[in-house]
Amino acid sequence: MSAEDQRNTLIVELSSRTKNDVHFYQGLNDDDLGGVGTTLVYLRQTGARTDADLKSMTADDMRNTLIVIANQQSHLSGPSLQGKRNAEILQVLMRPERSYIGGVLLVGQFRNFADLNRMSTEDQRNTLIVELTNRTANDVHFYQGLNDSDLAGTGAILVYLRMAQIRSDVDLKRMSADDMRNTAIVVLHEQTRRSDLQALTNMQLALVALGTRQLPSLANVPDFLQPGEHTLSFPANHVTLQWSTRSFSDVPVIGTFIGRGTDCTHGFQLAQTATDASGKIVAVVGWGQVEGDGHPNSNSDQCVSWTGRLLVNFDISRFLNIQTAQFIRGVLSYQDHVPGRGVA
Repeated sequence: MSAEDQRNTLIVELSSRTKNDVHFYQGLNDDDLGGVGTTLVYLRQTGARTDADLKSMTADDMRNTLIVIANQQSHLSGPSLQGKRNAEILQVLMRPERSYIGGVLLVGQFRNFADLNRMSTEDQRNTLIVELTNRTANDVHFYQGLNDSDLAGTGAILVYLRMAQIRSDVDLKRMSADDMRNTAIVVLHEQTRRSDLQALTNMQLALVALGTRQLPSLANVPDFLQPGEHTLSFPANHVTLQWSTRSFSDVPVIGTFIGRGTDCTHGFQLAQTATDASGKIVAVVGWGQVEGDGHPNSNSDQCVSWTGRLLVNFDISRFLNIQTAQFIRGVLSYQDHVPGRGVA
C-alpha cells in the first residue's frame, strides 16, 4: 500500500467504526488521523470500550475517554492531559516511568485495567516474565535476567508480532527473543526502508512500528543519545564547603605551668569557594595544622588545626532523561594545588 492508500483505508475503518463520517476524517491531517486511529485501537484492544460503544462515539468522545483513563492510571491532572495530543496521552498510558511494562500487559491483552490497579510494579514485571516464558522459546531465567527496559522491549516486540498477525502463537512459541527482534527488524525495514533499525532498542522498534515521528533517524540525534557507550560530563550545580577549626591556647594559667604565652584563640581566616572563568570550582579542602611559625598566606597563628569538607551536587538531568540508559561508571576529576607549589 502507498501512503495515500493507507490513509484512505484508515479513514474508511474509522468512519465505519465510529460516529463521525468520512468527510470529518478526510479533513484531518495525517498526524491527527493517526492519533484518532491509535486511540480507537487502544480502547478496542484493551477492552475499555466495545465495538458497539465505539460506534456511538465521536473522535472527541474517544479522546475524552482516553484522558479519563490516563488520569486514573497516571494521576496526572485533567488540564495537563487535555494539553497533550492523542499520541502523547497514549505514551502516558504506556507508563514510561515503569519502562512500559504496564502498557505492554494492557495492549497485549494479558491483563486489564482492574488487574493493573491491583498490581505492584514487581507484580507487573513478574507477570510479563511468565507471559513471555509461556509464549516464547526462552525460559524464565533468561527473562528474569533482563532489566525492566529490556524486558518491556521484548514484550512490546512480542505484542507487535502477535497483534499485527506477523507471526502466530505457534510460531512465537518456537522463537527466542533474538528471533522476534530480527523478524521485527526485517518487517519494519520493508515498511520504512530505515537503515538504522539494528541499532535501535526493542522498545524503539515497537515505537517505529506504531508510526511514531518522535524517533528520527539516528543520524539526526545527538551523539550521546545514540546507541552505544558514551561519556557524559556532569556540571556541578550546587556546592557547599564545611569547615571545622580548633585553636589552641598556650597562655600560662597557673604559675607552675609555664607556657610560651601564645594565644591562638583569636581566629583563623577560612577560604571560600569560587568558580573560575571556565566554570570549574576552586575551593580549599582537606586538613591542616599549624605550629610554630604560622601558616604562610594566612595569619600568624602558631597553634591551629582545621578540616575542610567540600560537598558537590552534580546536574545529571541529561542522563536521567534517557529512558533506556544504564549507568556503568562514575569518575570524579580534580586537580590538587598546593599553595606556592603549582598544580599537582
